[in-house]
Amino acid sequence: MEGSAVIGAAVVLVDSTVGTVVARAVVAVGVGALSAVSADALSTAPLAFVCEFGAVSPPDPDEQAPSAQVSTMATDVVVTLRRRCMPGDCRSARARHVDSAGHHRAGVGVVRVCDVTHAHAELVDRPDVGRVFTTSRRVRIGDCSPGGRVRLDACTRFLQDIANDDSREAGSHNPTAWVARRTVIRIDRFPAYLDMVTLATWCSGLGPRWAERRYEMIVKPIASDGEAGPAAGRIEAATLWVHVELETMKPASVPPGFAEQFAVAARGRTVTARLHLPTRPPAATEETAWPLRFADFDVLGHVNNSVYWAMVEERLAARRDLRAPLTITLEHHTGIDPGDEVTLRTAEHDRGFDLWVTVGDGRVAAVVSATG
Repeated sequence: MEGSAVIGAAVVLVDSTVGTVVARAVVAVGVGALSAVSADALSTAPLAFVCEFGAVSPPDPDEQAPSAQVSTMATDVVVTLRRRCMPGDCRSARARHVDSAGHHRAGVGVVRVCDVTHAHAELVDRPDVGRVFTTSRRVRIGDCSPGGRVRLDACTRFLQDIANDDSREAGSHNPTAWVARRTVIRIDRFPAYLDMVTLATWCSGLGPRWAERRYEMIVKPIASDGEAGPAAGRIEAATLWVHVELETMKPASVPPGFAEQFAVAARGRTVTARLHLPTRPPAATEETAWPLRFADFDVLGHVNNSVYWAMVEERLAARRDLRAPLTITLEHHTGIDPGDEVTLRTAEHDRGFDLWVTVGDGRVAAVVSATG
C-alpha cells in the first residue's frame, strides 16, 4: 500500500472465514499515501473510526460502487477505498482477497464507517468571538440513574432547554420551530446528583434550512483556595437542528436575521443535513418492543428527542461495561406518532452497540451508534 494514491485505509480483524464475519477495526483517513494501521496506532491516528467489513448481496447495478482491494495476512484484512468515505457511509465495493492457501478470490463486500471514536467534526472548539449563551443548572434526583449519574435523556432535556432559552433571549422568530436531525454526545465524565452544571451553547455551523449547535456541560469543583479545579464532570455535544414550518413540519429557510445573530460564532463553518449511520439493521439483532406513553409526546405532536435517549439508556443498563469515556451518535429519520408500534433492534459489539428504532410499518425512526 505504501505510496499508493488512496483516500483511506483500514485494518480489520476477522476469523478464519475471511469477509463473512463482521469485525471491529480501525480506520485512518487522510488524502495521499497511507500505510496500514494497527490497533496500537489508534491513539496517534489523525482520525479514527469503527469500521466493518463483511459479505453482502451484490450492489444495485445503478449504484456507482468504489473500487476496493482486499488482501490478507493471517487474520488481517486490509481494505483500501479509492473514493472519499465519510463517517457513517455504507459503501458497496467489489473486492478481492488472498486466502490462506494463496488463492485469489473475487467477491462483493461492504465497508461501513459507523462511528468516529477519536474525532468528530461536529465537536468544534468554543469560539472566542460571537454569541455564546451560558447558564447553570443543578442535577436533580429526577435527572439521575440509580447509581447517581445524570441520565442521557435528562442531559438532552438540558440541551433542548438551553437552545430554546438562547433563541428566545436573542429574539429569534419561532424558537420552537426546530427539530433535531442528528446529535453527537461525548461523555468524558458524567455529572452526578446535586452537581451544579455550567452549560454553554453556540452556533457552530450554518446551512440554508438548518443550523448546528454546540454544547458544553461542565462541573467545576472549587478547591479550598477558591480556585476552580479540574472538571469533575464534562459532556460535549452537538445537534443539527432543521428549521421547519410548524403547519406542515417541512424544512424551511432559517428565520430572517438568524445569520446576523449567530453566524459570527460559527466562524464561516457550513454544515449539511446529510445523515451518516446505516438505516438497514443486520439480520442478527435483538428485538425489544418499546411501549409509548402519553408523556412521551411534545408540543409538536411527535415523540420528544429526549425519549430516544431514554431508549439508549435502556441499552446502557444492560451494558455495565460501557461507561465514560463514551461517544454516542443519534440520527433521526422520521417522527413517531401516537399509535405507532415501536421496536428496538440492537446489534452488540465489544466496544458498544448499534441501535435501530423502527415502527410497525417498517419505517426507521432513528439510528444510534454507541462506542466506548
